[in-house]
Amino acid sequence: MDLGGVEGLIHISELSWGRVSHPNQICKIGQRVDVQVMEVAPERCRIALSLKRLTTNPWEKAQASYPINMVVPAVVTTLVPFGAFARLEEGLEGLIHTSEIPLPPDRNIKDFLTPGQNVRVRVLQVDATHQRLGLSLKLD
Repeated sequence: MDLGGVEGLIHISELSWGRVSHPNQICKIGQRVDVQVMEVAPERCRIALSLKRLTTNPWEKAQASYPINMVVPAVVTTLVPFGAFARLEEGLEGLIHTSEIPLPPDRNIKDFLTPGQNVRVRVLQVDATHQRLGLSLKLD
């Protein structure tokens, strides 16, 4: 980021509270953005910046917004060997463990879920301190 003659860096983890695979998902070259200065290290000629810290951390209200057993809409984001991750809102993503996916025998998660798919999940656990959500596709 050009700060008017001095350059600063926004680490990819400081772009958004959600997952970012490439910076161009958040901003484009030449785009003007407001940032928060995180650290100035003149001895290393570095200025660390953040874009996400100008917005509310969704984990601060996660426990109040998503009580245990609440059923909410979510979007599947990633499939992994032990389940799937689903996003409730920007910055709040949780794990649906394979044990919480009602799969018929001899079926694979990939036969049942795909990234981008809208689902309804039940909140099993909210651990805001460690930024973890436990979710279930078993709604009853």
